[in-house]
Amino acid sequence: MTGGRCHVGALILVAGLMGCGGGKSSQGDSAGSTTTSVPPNSAPSGPPIDPSASAGQPTASQSSSVTPPTASSELPPSDLGPPNAAAVGNGASEFASIDGCKVQTATAAEYLQRGELTIAGRPNQIGLAWLVQLKGRAQIGFGGFDAEARQVARPRGVASARENAPHLFATGDDWTLAWFDDEGLAYARPKYALQQKIEVDHLSSVRDVPPEDLALAAAPDGSLLAASTFGAGGQLSLFLFAPIDTTQPKARALGLTKTAKGPRKPAALADAAGYMMAWLETDGSIAATRLNPEGREAHPATTIVSGVGERTGLTMTPVKDGALLVWTESGEIRARALDANAMPKSPTWRVGKGKWATTVSRNHGAVVAWVGSTGIDEQLVAMQIGPNGPAKKALKITSTKPEAPGVVAVVGDRVAFAWPENMSATITSYRAVLRTLDGRCFDAP
Repeated sequence: MTGGRCHVGALILVAGLMGCGGGKSSQGDSAGSTTTSVPPNSAPSGPPIDPSASAGQPTASQSSSVTPPTASSELPPSDLGPPNAAAVGNGASEFASIDGCKVQTATAAEYLQRGELTIAGRPNQIGLAWLVQLKGRAQIGFGGFDAEARQVARPRGVASARENAPHLFATGDDWTLAWFDDEGLAYARPKYALQQKIEVDHLSSVRDVPPEDLALAAAPDGSLLAASTFGAGGQLSLFLFAPIDTTQPKARALGLTKTAKGPRKPAALADAAGYMMAWLETDGSIAATRLNPEGREAHPATTIVSGVGERTGLTMTPVKDGALLVWTESGEIRARALDANAMPKSPTWRVGKGKWATTVSRNHGAVVAWVGSTGIDEQLVAMQIGPNGPAKKALKITSTKPEAPGVVAVVGDRVAFAWPENMSATITSYRAVLRTLDGRCFDAP
């Protein structure tokens, strides 16, 4: 089947991913991009996936000397509190200036009608992408910068997108973009050189998934990890796609959760020990689980936070010996550290008041950025969260109000932020602003 809806059984995930082909080829954008199809036979066929068994062999980067976590029957230490315990701490109440942080700022794009941004970083390189609203469609723009926010690649168009934000990752020596378009889940590796065409591939069967019910993360081997309700029969499925190793299948199913209760709006990560997922359940609680490299759950899903609450925006970031789970609840940014088995190893911390939290791993912990009030106006603020919890102060990254969520990336020993703001009091279009600063400013008490 080409270009149509793909009907698959709840457990036949490999067939669902690849059996309907990669979608028809479509014309690229004005920057000369093209679209290639995913061959129907690019993933192994076989019997329906048994969630308790391996869905495929791990890649070389997934196979390592790290022992995958095993199930634990021990309850979290009593001082962590039960899942329904109240959050601890007051959150950020002091906000420091970034003066003295060797700040560099640049305008990445102007006259935007859309505020969605996505960023990725590696030592001395920043990739930034945004949406440009055209007549009847949106186009993804992409540009490259160095750690001092200097442009190293002219902005270029990548492809058309549906009405949701793309996601950018640093994968190997490349950048990988993933987004939804009219043909399904699309991905490409944008190049700096304008004369180079950008090939767009599709998983056309992953089409009718709400974008908020698909979590993406970069895997250690440079492919992308996806956690989704697609083809999972009321659970979450996990699969890899967009490998940088061209000898690997373009999509490979890993496994399914077993005990999730109406999972939605997931977050996910991949590390040397396998994969970790967190999600919202039907009763509003947050649950999490760990899968080993072969896709087997180490234990039944664990409740991380229970009770009634309006919880949104889950993000999960690798930190030393586990992960940091961050979400928004009742107008507050909250966080809880998880161990290598996806079980709580800290109380739930209040981080600050605000919305639109985003995170990135840094120095065995994470930088968390959000838009919140500093006493004068709403600004993009950020702080480091370490093993003992949030820092005492947050840094004021902007002096203006962001009009949509900001994004953050680590660039060597610097940290990069980007956000959309109004161009002026009379021009309602947005500019995308990029700002980098010395990461050591987040280590200050």
